[in-house]
Amino acid sequence: MRNSQPILAWVFLLTMLLLLAGCGSKTSDSPTTADPRFSTYENPSLNFKVNYPTGWAKKEQTSGTWTMIGFLAPDKGISFAVMVDVDPVSFTLDDFLKATKDQMTAIESVEKTELAQKPAYKIVGTVKLNDTERKEILFITIINQRIHRLSFFAANNKFDDFKDEIAEIAKSFEITVGTGLKQQFIDLLNRKVF
Repeated sequence: MRNSQPILAWVFLLTMLLLLAGCGSKTSDSPTTADPRFSTYENPSLNFKVNYPTGWAKKEQTSGTWTMIGFLAPDKGISFAVMVDVDPVSFTLDDFLKATKDQMTAIESVEKTELAQKPAYKIVGTVKLNDTERKEILFITIINQRIHRLSFFAANNKFDDFKDEIAEIAKSFEITVGTGLKQQFIDLLNRKVF
């Protein structure tokens, strides 16, 4: 019976690899949500999904340490972005809040809230983008040691027009299962559990 253990381990390993092959980094958009005004963007490799207004342009950008998915309204009066750091961080949410506040031109309010059912901060303030001051509503949280930012930018007079959409988008943000499962499996292999 001892001789069958390595074979069973390899069978299990191959089965898991085949199952995990479907958890790639494909992103998807689904036009159907409970509210027909919204579509759903899902990114399995970053383990999140979020609703965004149907008809908004979408652009994905990646650097060495973060990935950003930006959404722009057709009239270009407002935009929002989801940024997720690729590398784990070792600092706290309060440390990140302080660093974030230091980068804003002016702060109107800071409040504790939740994002994806995790402790978060909502910061309302002003930032300078391309030599133009814009209002920003920023939600920040740390989930699985990764920073998640949900940023909304607009001219000061545009935010009131999109107040309901901003609330819906923030409420819809959720963490999904994806490469987190794949990483856990790799971690198991590295610990030589088999």
